[in-house]
Amino acid sequence: MRLLLLRHAKSDWGDAELADIDRPLNARGKAAAVTMARYLRDQKLQPSVILCSTSQRTRETLARLLPCQPQEVHIELISDLYW
Repeated sequence: MRLLLLRHAKSDWGDAELADIDRPLNARGKAAAVTMARYLRDQKLQPSVILCSTSQRTRETLARLLPCQPQEVHIELISDLYW
């Protein structure tokens, strides 16, 4: 068994009024998340369970990782992971 810890990709700070939890990925973050997805696939790092924060940027990062996963993954969105 292996534990992988991933941080969300680069977030967008363009809207100062937006709550931190609601900040999306910026363009660089979107591209980086796809690069990481391909790396995980190429290294055969295939999680069976993913625990993900409910923040916008972590969910967007996850959405870009999933298409490169060759198998179905159990996903749990957990608000307590955001801090």
